[in-house]
Amino acid sequence: MIPAPLAPNEADRLADLLAHDLLDTDDETEFDQITQLAALMCGADIALISLVDNRRQWFKSRVGLDPRETPRELAFCAHAIQGREILEVPDATQDERFHDNPLVVGDPKIRFYAGQPLTSTQGHRLGTLCIIDRHAHHLNNNQRFVLTTLGQQLERLLELRLKVQLLEQSKQLIEQQRDNLESLNQIKNQTLGVLAHDLRGPIGSLSQVLSLFDQKILTIETATDLIKDIRPELQVTQAKMTTVLDWVKQQSQQPHQSVNPFPLDTVLDNSLDWVRPTASTKGVALARFLNEPIVALGDMNIVEIVLRNLLSNAIKYSLRGSPVLAFAHRESNGAVRVGVRDRGLGMNQYQIKNILDNTMGISTPGTAREQGTGLGLMLCQSYLLNLNSRLELESHVQKGSTFSFLLPAVAAA
Repeated sequence: MIPAPLAPNEADRLADLLAHDLLDTDDETEFDQITQLAALMCGADIALISLVDNRRQWFKSRVGLDPRETPRELAFCAHAIQGREILEVPDATQDERFHDNPLVVGDPKIRFYAGQPLTSTQGHRLGTLCIIDRHAHHLNNNQRFVLTTLGQQLERLLELRLKVQLLEQSKQLIEQQRDNLESLNQIKNQTLGVLAHDLRGPIGSLSQVLSLFDQKILTIETATDLIKDIRPELQVTQAKMTTVLDWVKQQSQQPHQSVNPFPLDTVLDNSLDWVRPTASTKGVALARFLNEPIVALGDMNIVEIVLRNLLSNAIKYSLRGSPVLAFAHRESNGAVRVGVRDRGLGMNQYQIKNILDNTMGISTPGTAREQGTGLGLMLCQSYLLNLNSRLELESHVQKGSTFSFLLPAVAAA
């Protein structure tokens, strides 16, 4: 027995075969009709539509044979796909390639074989339409014409099936893009509503103070005290606007990943400084944990954006006097875990799933009834994907939450 050699472009051929999504699929009437016609019109004991992958020949349709597949090294069809024309084996017992083949000396006792190669639109021969008999003979002209013609019809069927498959994939992609656009529009409308509400309060108050001061109704000392009272609201609103601008920028840009070494202590400090005014106003204690100097690999700006959003979220759901911790530590595999831990309201499993699925819209109010845009965590998810990372979350109701993600790091000295 001489096994068939692999095609020079075997990897491309297998990729083309897999793209047709035919292997291990159910029986289909259109294919069965072709094998039935081949068996009937050629008077053959067996007719097969055989697809040859890297380890087997698998039968999309079969007449007169029970097994659904046989090993590739035994496959007559693996020889047939070496050429473009019909491979005819009049008597397998007299052919050195097949005379001791288990399919010849044992069931189904192949004697005659004729296989018409099936060529894809990419020019790869994926398998055959073949007929098999248990007695030796030659193809006559009518049988050769039938096998060739049915093979051509089968190639057209494969082409049409692939086109339908690609159209279905395009349809699903369009539907997904439409759903994403509707979701983005909903988020946009919700966000504009929250920002309009948040801006109206502090800006209106500031305008009134300035107007009263201009009319000399307020002294400069009184006006200064009132502006100090308004300042925290403006800081919170500024943070929300920064998040929105970051999100808009991220949505409008192509995914980009800048991988550079950067010190994590700087990132932790910068992020904590950014949220410190909000934490101070709310009476939330900020802390940092970094037990050794760590140099991470990634985009420092993106990591800072993610951390300050996680910190803002933790502060929002923390009660006065409770701590919020920004941390980083090495994992056993050498990567570094960066994250934020709080002892705030925590979340139930439904809320956790919504966050990890990126399906949150306007978030639930914070402990001081703060309203959110719902964009902060979505922004974190999107940015982390660009860093080949993902947001991980542990949370328990009334016990707090831990948001974290992994980054590669320079090996410790």
